[in-house]
Amino acid sequence: MRQKFVIDGRMYYYHDSNWYDEKTQIQIPVIEANKVNALVREYPELLAAIAAEERKEQVERHELRLKDLGGGYRGSGPSTRWSHRWAHCWACHHPLDSAVDPECSVCHWILCRCGACGCGYCYYGWHAA
Repeated sequence: MRQKFVIDGRMYYYHDSNWYDEKTQIQIPVIEANKVNALVREYPELLAAIAAEERKEQVERHELRLKDLGGGYRGSGPSTRWSHRWAHCWACHHPLDSAVDPECSVCHWILCRCGACGCGYCYYGWHAA
């Protein structure tokens, strides 16, 4: 369930770093998104609720992806490495950041919003986990 906000009589939701109109399911224009972002900056507890909801959806997609691969879900959490890592998803090419995105407990790759991690990666016969 996505976090929804009513602003000036219109309902919005935040997904994948973009604001969407609830009625049309279409991303809102940048000018309107800037107004919504200003409101969220004014009330930071809204942003924390949005981030927690997106992280929950990310982990759920990861569980489903591992189930589809035939493996069991063994958990995920914050990065266990001492260095800050940036990467991109091998499946959808979305940018990843170890300071923001959780890490798979099995392969220790950063989880993507699509649910991919290193457990499903195969490159010329090489498997991450």
